[in-house]
Amino acid sequence: MRHGLKHPEVGDLHIKFAAFTVNGAAQQQLVVYQAEAASPTAAAFETLRVKVTPPQQARSTAPTADLAADKR
Repeated sequence: MRHGLKHPEVGDLHIKFAAFTVNGAAQQQLVVYQAEAASPTAAAFETLRVKVTPPQQARSTAPTADLAADKR
């Protein structure tokens, strides 16, 4: 399913979502929202993520030395 939203800073967002029942949790659902890859909505989400992520917590593509040490 698709849903449209308008964000005050990044504009129109076109989001796909799916809802799943939760076994053992009556009347609860897990709802997953996502943007199409390489879409304007995905770019808008990235803009928002960068805006709210403190620099020291920015996402990295390579593991840090600390993370590699934790896996030993």
